[in-house]
Order: sequence, then C-alpha cells, then structure tokens
Amino acid sequence: MNEEWLDQIQPTSIIASIPIGLPKAQIMAQVSAMIDDLTEREAESGAATMTGDAPYKLSRATKLHYVSVLRYLKCLHVKSANPKMTLWQVGATAGLSVQHRSLDPLAEPRAENEKQRTALKELTSRALSRGHMIAENAARGIFPSYAKCEHALPVDYPFIYRKRFGPIQKAWKSP
Repeated sequence: MNEEWLDQIQPTSIIASIPIGLPKAQIMAQVSAMIDDLTEREAESGAATMTGDAPYKLSRATKLHYVSVLRYLKCLHVKSANPKMTLWQVGATAGLSVQHRSLDPLAEPRAENEKQRTALKELTSRALSRGHMIAENAARGIFPSYAKCEHALPVDYPFIYRKRFGPIQKAWKSP
C-alpha cells in the first residue's frame, strides 16, 4: 500500500474481510473505524494519499490502439539505435507495415521497389512524429494524444538511445 500502489498514483485503499453473519450496522461501524484510523494516521504523517485525484487525466479526445503505440515506440527505438538510417530503412527494420515486409533494410535501393520505399518512408515519418507527440503530450499531462504540440522539444535520438539501451549495455559489460 505504501510503495507500489502510491507509485502508481492510486488512492489509499483498505482490503478487508467482512464476515457475513454480522449485522450491517456493526459492519459499517467497524469499516468506519478503520477509515477513521487510516485518515488519522495519514494526517499525522503528512501524506496526502486519501485523495484519489491523479496528477494527470486520461484524454478521451483520441483513441489510441495499444498495437499502434507499440509500432511508434519500436520506430523510435530503431531510429535512436541507428540515427543515420533512412526513414524507409527504419520502417522496414521496425516491421512497421505488413505490406512492405519484403523490403530488406540492408539492401541497396532499386527502381522496382521505389514506390514501396516511398510509401514506407511516409508511414515511418508519420509513426515517428506520432510517437514524438505522444511522448510530448504525456509529459504535459495529456495522454493518450498525438495532437500537435507547439512547444515540443526536438527529438534527441542519441539521448533516447543512451537512456533506453545504456543500462542494458552496462549490464552486459559487467562481470
């Protein structure tokens, strides 16, 4: 209750076992006493966990699908690991589109796959932009939303890479 639940910004809760055979008045008196005791302890400790208000509200303006968000995240990860990759290569590596899975990101571009590369480039650009806007809006308390944020910071792919993959690399290097 004091650690994981609070880290998830959940309100203080009580888990209680209520015997069915007691009269309702007695049950209510016991539950009320438990709540009063908890409220008093929190007031003494200065904790403000009795309020159930999370600092951020979910935005219902946009419906994001979990799978789409994962695709955006995968594109951000691939681009952060390989910032010099072209957009179509990022999309092909991330497996962004089922229709363009035949494209090999390591192969040389050819004239016969130019339309596929162009389409995948546009999909990847949109995915990276949306992933960026989801992160920016979430940082400002609006989630889920990929609406354009006029105060968005530019994407720092090397920073994302260090934060995302740095701890993993350290773990592999340590004995």
